[in-house]
Amino acid sequence: NTVLNQHGLPPHPVDAYRHFIGRGVVHLCERATGLSLADPLAQAVAKAFRDEYRRRWRDHTRLYPGISELLDRLTGAAVRMAVLTNKPPPYAELNRELFLSRWTLDPFWGAGEERPLKPAPDGLLDILDRWQLPKHQAVYVGDTDTDVETARAAGVFAVGAAWGFRGRKELESSGADLVADTPAQLWTLLRPRLAN
Repeated sequence: NTVLNQHGLPPHPVDAYRHFIGRGVVHLCERATGLSLADPLAQAVAKAFRDEYRRRWRDHTRLYPGISELLDRLTGAAVRMAVLTNKPPPYAELNRELFLSRWTLDPFWGAGEERPLKPAPDGLLDILDRWQLPKHQAVYVGDTDTDVETARAAGVFAVGAAWGFRGRKELESSGADLVADTPAQLWTLLRPRLAN
């Protein structure tokens, strides 16, 4: 909204951004401006957004309650974990260093030129290939329809994290195989799959 105001464009309610994000900066700026990125104004907004984000990305960034405990439990159960995000690599790496360095999350991939953004399944399929893990043994957890679409496109069991950005209704309607309301419930739901 700061950037939109700077460019004479109307701001949006904060909740609207829950549906603007998830598919990368280009998509966010197109949704927020209502313009194609081919438009010079949308390009200016995208550049200004990147500059603003660079200054303020950490202002409200933190782990959701219960995530540390969940990652500890998964680590204790010897579950391999990775991160696949549409966040630009420098910020993905900063988040990893500041908030997630206690756990082995490998690979930890941000948006990049090597593979298309989610919901394209390429990144998830690359992780499974790297691990030599069959699809039926994998679980993909995410908090948006983009994540569910990614899992389904890859043929992987999709679990929705309803405590995240979009909530249970979107995750169920997008076809998640399971939806957890809290990290503790996610652990309870995953335990039977981990036993197999």
